[in-house]
Amino acid sequence: MALNINTPGVYIQELPAMPGGITGVPTSVAAFVGATEAGPVNTPAFISSWASYQQQFGNLSWQAMVPWAVHAFFAEGGSCCWVVRAADAAQASAASLCTGPLTVHAASPGLWGNALHVMIGNAGSDSAPAATEAPVFSLSVLLDASISNDPAGPFALLHDYVQANGLAAQVIQGVGGAVDGKAWYLLERFNGLTSTNLAQQVAETVNAQSIFVRAKVAPPAAGTAPQRPPNGGPMPLAGGEVPQLDVVAATLALDTAETLSNFAQRISLLATPDTPLATAADGAASIAAQGSLVQSGLQYCQNLGNVFYVVDPPHGLDVPGVLAFKTGQGTAPGGNPTPLTSAFGALYYPWVFANHPQTGTSVPMPPSGTVLGRYAATDASVGVWSAPAGVSNGVVQSVTQLAYPLTDADQDTLNPQGINCLRHFNNYGNVIWGARTLSADLDWTYVSVRRLVIYVEQSLAASLQWTVFEVNGLPLWIRVTAEVNNFLSALWRDGGLVGPTATSAYGVTCNESNNTPQDILDGILNVTVMLAVTHPAEFLVLTLQLPTATP
Repeated sequence: MALNINTPGVYIQELPAMPGGITGVPTSVAAFVGATEAGPVNTPAFISSWASYQQQFGNLSWQAMVPWAVHAFFAEGGSCCWVVRAADAAQASAASLCTGPLTVHAASPGLWGNALHVMIGNAGSDSAPAATEAPVFSLSVLLDASISNDPAGPFALLHDYVQANGLAAQVIQGVGGAVDGKAWYLLERFNGLTSTNLAQQVAETVNAQSIFVRAKVAPPAAGTAPQRPPNGGPMPLAGGEVPQLDVVAATLALDTAETLSNFAQRISLLATPDTPLATAADGAASIAAQGSLVQSGLQYCQNLGNVFYVVDPPHGLDVPGVLAFKTGQGTAPGGNPTPLTSAFGALYYPWVFANHPQTGTSVPMPPSGTVLGRYAATDASVGVWSAPAGVSNGVVQSVTQLAYPLTDADQDTLNPQGINCLRHFNNYGNVIWGARTLSADLDWTYVSVRRLVIYVEQSLAASLQWTVFEVNGLPLWIRVTAEVNNFLSALWRDGGLVGPTATSAYGVTCNESNNTPQDILDGILNVTVMLAVTHPAEFLVLTLQLPTATP
């Protein structure tokens, strides 16, 4: 509003601010897509903590990898993420059994649940369930040792769990004598259960702490006292069916998150941690199916241009196996026939073991959740231009051991192919020891380069929206150039761009040279940005001059 000035003096007029400059977009908001215990299907939910995840999607569950990945993400430094529960196209059932008022079922669908057995016995007894029932009883979850000794097939993860935790097989007698002389592994035991408030006890102990089973209690008939389940077992769970998760549809559902989120919640990272468990209809592992799902994830990120995909390898692969998976040397269904090549994704190997937060046991899981946690922590402590790897940024505290110990010779084979290794080093522990994308283009070899360029592109695009419908001419060009220069100058001073001077680190062109009369008529504003990006130092070469004895 114009001032009415008639008398000489000093007048103050508040003017509307110029556009507020360019604000960097968030770089470490991850999205996890796959199997969860509960929650809505194909509906993105914003998660700000592990407790927030539990409220919406349930607890840690065996062979449902999203909760393990989300837990690792927060443990390694992540601050927020999105979760999408994938639909099961097969509507598969979990293995189950019913004994008295108690129904026990596997924590997730799949053939693996058919290997579980349950034993009900008097509390405090490790021997055979007694014929005389005490008021207080225990529920034990057992695994047939003969089945779990197979390192492949639907029970492969159970085999890894037994080996990692050093479980000892034992012969357990059932009521009335030995049960076929079988040997069993004790996976879990829950003591102190009674018929009084059994439903509440089951919810607070079994369902809250078990990773293998869930249980529910049928209410007693009207006018009858509550009963405990009879002693017995080992009793097998049965009826577990093969799930078919529609990870592709669930990933596409992330598009709706853009309309639900504010600026600080924009998705920039993607993981699909259940992809490595994709199977054929008969339940046999299908590396071809897993490769196809990975290709879909890479294509999704490439189409968007602003999301980076951390890829998990199939379970149980050795070095030649993961090399064949990445390079497409396999033959379907036992191998992946299509190479994985994209600047919008990175593959990490091998699988890792993480601590169960309550029992302390080591549980096998894909590495993506752990890796994305380090991405987030590195972005916060240094910046998106720094490689989330090495002894400074890549130490993974939540990992207890690696599924496959790698050597320098192994990395000599894997690193040139863009397979990022997780290694164990004395004095440092378990470390991410690779920072390459899946791209064959040398310009996009490194994760930090690709993510930095995404960051700059998206920051400029988001903050320059005010230019739409502005007069396309010199005043606009000057203002845009100044804002972009200010943004890149701050990035250079923080260490995101390389060069002794600002002009050697970046350049901005927005003038008549790249905005032709035809561009102006077409309503197009061209801004050309040149960046001297930083690259991680993968190889440190030392030249030493040592004194020798004079002749």
